[in-house]
Amino acid sequence: MHKIKLIIHTGPRAVDQGEQEIGLDTLAGDLVIYCRKDYHLPEQDTRGNLIQYALFIERDGKRVPLDLQRSLRSLRLQNYAVLYLADIAWLWWPVGGTDRLRPPEARALQPYPPPPAPPQRVEPVTPPTEVQPIICIVELAPSCSRTVSESGLVITRRYLLDTLPRTTVGREQARLLLGLESPLQAVSNRPEGHCALLWTRGWYLHAYRPVYMPGSGAKLDHGETLALDQTTQVVLGREGWLITFRLSSTLLPRY
Repeated sequence: MHKIKLIIHTGPRAVDQGEQEIGLDTLAGDLVIYCRKDYHLPEQDTRGNLIQYALFIERDGKRVPLDLQRSLRSLRLQNYAVLYLADIAWLWWPVGGTDRLRPPEARALQPYPPPPAPPQRVEPVTPPTEVQPIICIVELAPSCSRTVSESGLVITRRYLLDTLPRTTVGREQARLLLGLESPLQAVSNRPEGHCALLWTRGWYLHAYRPVYMPGSGAKLDHGETLALDQTTQVVLGREGWLITFRLSSTLLPRY
């Protein structure tokens, strides 16, 4: 996979600048997730609301948001392109201010540097119209699929036992009676769920207990998130239960 290096600014200071090397086929939304983890950015604001981050780039003297659903290749980003990461509801640069960021040392050379403008609360830069969710189908077992509602889905062991076909549940219970292990035992039954599927301008899987990616062996835990692709398979718990998420291009109907 061809990779490029990007310069990421997460704040007005020189120390708020970092470098990311990433594949061109990566979605801009996934880059936001990687940057949030690497730079230890908060997931919630002081009121407990989920922070929606966006990437911006300077074009024609203005910082404009990137489409998080598109790949870096389709956005035609060049090597060492400069991007700005910010909460879309609380931009850290002055509104209307489009001067490129300079390190503090360069500003200190001025005899009377102007004081930095405080952050200003602005309306989200996203379109005012609400983005309607696309259909997400979770396949819990062969011939056992459910469409996820707009409010999301919390997956626990009890949910699987109540939803899976009786023949599947009976088979797993028989394994336990024979002294064998069942993959269902690896799924947490805590109230917050083993994981949860939520819509935030895209379908994201929030892992509260260990979730593994088949093949790569990558692990998510402790609230880490994963942006779902068109088809995403995960295993709940070590050697646990395999489920598949499938995204459709069809919008989720509202009644």
